[in-house]
Amino acid sequence: MAFSGFIAPPGEGKVTVLEENCQFLALPQDELEARYQVYCDVVVQDGGLPSEEGSSSAQSAFVPVHETKLKKAFNEWRYHGLDRALEILLDEAESSSSSPVKACLYCVRSLRKLQAVFFPQPHLSSKDICAKFSATRLWSRSVIRCFAMHPRLQKVAIARQDNVVEIKDLISPTSNRPGRSVLLRDKQQVDVTCIQWAPHCSNLLAVGSRGGILLWTVDHPVTTSRLLSSWVRTETVPGHCVITSISWSPHGDLLISASPVDAHLVVWDVMLGVATRISVATGGGLVAVAWSPDGRRVLTTSTMSVFRVWETRNWTCDKWTNASSRCRAACWSPNGETMVFALERDPSLYYLLFQGEEITDGSAVAIKCADLSPCVHSVDGEDVHVGGCVHSLAWDPSGERMAIIFTDDSPGSELVAVFRTRLSPILELLPGGFVRGRHGELPVSIQFHTQGLEGTLLAVAWNSGRISFVLHRFTQCPVLPEVTSLSHQYNSNYTELFSI
Repeated sequence: MAFSGFIAPPGEGKVTVLEENCQFLALPQDELEARYQVYCDVVVQDGGLPSEEGSSSAQSAFVPVHETKLKKAFNEWRYHGLDRALEILLDEAESSSSSPVKACLYCVRSLRKLQAVFFPQPHLSSKDICAKFSATRLWSRSVIRCFAMHPRLQKVAIARQDNVVEIKDLISPTSNRPGRSVLLRDKQQVDVTCIQWAPHCSNLLAVGSRGGILLWTVDHPVTTSRLLSSWVRTETVPGHCVITSISWSPHGDLLISASPVDAHLVVWDVMLGVATRISVATGGGLVAVAWSPDGRRVLTTSTMSVFRVWETRNWTCDKWTNASSRCRAACWSPNGETMVFALERDPSLYYLLFQGEEITDGSAVAIKCADLSPCVHSVDGEDVHVGGCVHSLAWDPSGERMAIIFTDDSPGSELVAVFRTRLSPILELLPGGFVRGRHGELPVSIQFHTQGLEGTLLAVAWNSGRISFVLHRFTQCPVLPEVTSLSHQYNSNYTELFSI
């Protein structure tokens, strides 16, 4: 078991503040010191969850406007899906004498119910789809829906629960300047699930939401706390809504997106505003997309137990099947040659190796590289169980650290597990330690940041609305002699679970 060699997690009431040469430092919550912080914690205020009840109460202040059944059905289809619209049309058809129309509507509803047996995702509400497939844990209840550190500047973009994207400056504890905060609002920006800054660009931000993709241009310095819609461009494709994942190409000229209700990979040329749909014949809708750092490949995961790796010259792909469940989380190595992933109902990590231009120049089978089954650590005289299935993964751009968030029902779900990793001569996952937040906090999203730092910075968003930053210094990190790399442990006797 991978976690048996880990340093024991900090006890309840202690907060992890630093890793120094493979030693994790945790302090009591009431004794935290600023000298261990690279940036001050970012705290997001709960703006309140938008609800239909809140909308109706606000509308009651205005003179009611009569809506035709057709217009009401259109609005229901737009915001709640086709099934709700069909119910309204059927109610209207019951009161009319047009039996052919009624028969057609009943036929459509029957076909929808039959389709739901085989493809349930399109029949879920948009919020249920987001909650089920979002990379953010506890998406429906967390104050922070998702966040993105700017790759080059000291700022972070945060999607809040109230459909507002907030851009905050990152402030050093020793700085005297006040932090700026900019709010981005738009009527299409509803149920945000993913957000990402464009590489090599200081002010372009992509936001994936229920209504499509929004491209914000955020110039600094900003003199207002709210940006108008003229600062945003919305990109939509018919049938490609409820975006759950986006990924920029390394050059920043192309953007790809995925939707669980659409079996197409959409590639956007941002400068031209042109979208190209690439059909995925089998495997259901797409859940997540990830461009490799070298730009040669793209990973797409689906709602079913199939995932694909595409080459980006001709956009051909190979698929991996026969998994026990769908691919829940995945990440690329910094050199783009190794992909580590986890399945939804399997407490393990697997990897694929690619070393050539073509997709076939790599692993035909996925190799198990870590067993994440729960193990027991003694903390303050008590047994603490840690381990289980993975919800999300993040790999440090230097290739030295990998962080894991567990699913809600896994032991130790309040912790972030951090592996030490090596890529040469082969992939090695070495035991590390755990990151704990404040009392009662649960991690919901993670991201690494390395710009201008000695080591790497792990940003953790917690369900309380706080983002903390833990510095990992490993410039002279020794490899402990008693530790055996997990890759050696499994390479000698791996199990073929996935094949092309």
